[in-house]
Amino acid sequence: MPRYSIVITTVDRPQILSAALSSFLAFERDDIEILVSDNYSDERTAKVIAGFDDPRLRKFRTDHRMPMPNHWEWIWEQTKGEYVIYVGDDSTLSREALLAADEAIEKHDADIVSWRCCHYYHPDWDVQFKHLPNRGNILGIDRGFTNALYRVDRDKVIEHFTDNLRLAGCFPSVINFLLRRELGEEVRKRTGRLHWAPCPDISASYFSLGTSRPGKYIFWDGLGGIGGRSGQSNIASLLSRGKKSKRLREWLDEFDENNPRFPHHPCPLESISNLLAAPITQAAALLPEWGPQHTYSQKILALRSIDDTYYDRTVPWDDDPTYQQQLADVIASLDEEDRAEVQAYFDTAKAAAAAEDASGKVDFNPTPPVQGRGVIKFALDASMSERLDALKTFKNSGHNPIDKIWEYGGTTYVDQRMFGGETLAQAPASLTQLATTLSDAEPGFAKQYKDFGMLVEELGVPAALTQD
Repeated sequence: MPRYSIVITTVDRPQILSAALSSFLAFERDDIEILVSDNYSDERTAKVIAGFDDPRLRKFRTDHRMPMPNHWEWIWEQTKGEYVIYVGDDSTLSREALLAADEAIEKHDADIVSWRCCHYYHPDWDVQFKHLPNRGNILGIDRGFTNALYRVDRDKVIEHFTDNLRLAGCFPSVINFLLRRELGEEVRKRTGRLHWAPCPDISASYFSLGTSRPGKYIFWDGLGGIGGRSGQSNIASLLSRGKKSKRLREWLDEFDENNPRFPHHPCPLESISNLLAAPITQAAALLPEWGPQHTYSQKILALRSIDDTYYDRTVPWDDDPTYQQQLADVIASLDEEDRAEVQAYFDTAKAAAAAEDASGKVDFNPTPPVQGRGVIKFALDASMSERLDALKTFKNSGHNPIDKIWEYGGTTYVDQRMFGGETLAQAPASLTQLATTLSDAEPGFAKQYKDFGMLVEELGVPAALTQD
């Protein structure tokens, strides 16, 4: 039996799938199996998959297009590893992630292992949205790592999630959610399946957290996940208001009367926040041992959905009458005092969004041009921290860093061209090279989540990561 099953689910994205497969097959480990599961894509995907040959690679294809939760559940049944992680066709893991997981498993008997993530913007990324870069082949990294393992209070993670309808950094999901197979099977035994609509990733994480053994969730404060953002992805559809990709709409349209979008959840609102609320209601119905102990506030759902719609701008169909009525119904369900407060918030948010649209004045990430500014102009324009980063990067890599590393909104952005990287396939190697440059920031993440009560015991840096 392999220790790790790495599951790559894919639908009609052959270009980025090729890079993801290449990245995992470069792992020098024999204790992994890599499952690529094609959800009835066209022949281009089959051709890409056929081009890879490795004894660790197992290839699957459904005989019809399945709704995402059904596809994820189907491929779970094909896995053989002691631990399972789903990564998708646009993402990968760092070289160090499984080394950290090894110690979490061998020394601490983990049920769940998680880690921090960065973003990789694929070469086809061309969405202009506030704090994000407007071109691709770029890594976005939030600095400040201890590289230590921590024991996590799972109940604090659940509490933060249900109270806020937001994913905290310690909430494990997809590329930072490594799950013991036995725990996944226990959830399936109790509820009938691990992956529930509308969001199979969130339901699997939430159900597993609540069902796990206390003290057996281990978190590594290092960069383990590399989450892809492509011009073909759901996030491109959300942030471009449906102009760059129809993928999200196609995903929603996969559900029907035989595959309901919101099982065991009465609210049909198609906002990000309601997608997060659904597993909470589902757990209350399906997991009576602990699910009913946790609920969310209808007022918070309304406020967060307004944020989704008018501040975060993650609802492409915000002007659709059906969506507007769904949001109005949530507001109307509140008691009189809360309803008045939330309605006022709605009116303010909607007016602010309209004013922003009318003015066209939005602060975008000042993504440097591909050609670069030259040494003198860079020295005049760049901040002190950017100049220091450039100097350290040059010393560590020997490559010209000008306009290939910059900061915006608390995130450090790195152009992979600095390391000769062209696709996601080279991102793990780029991260390893970047480790020295990005290691000097204050470990703010660990401090914050200790203060939240989520990280409760430091367990030390994994031995494999301290060796030269």
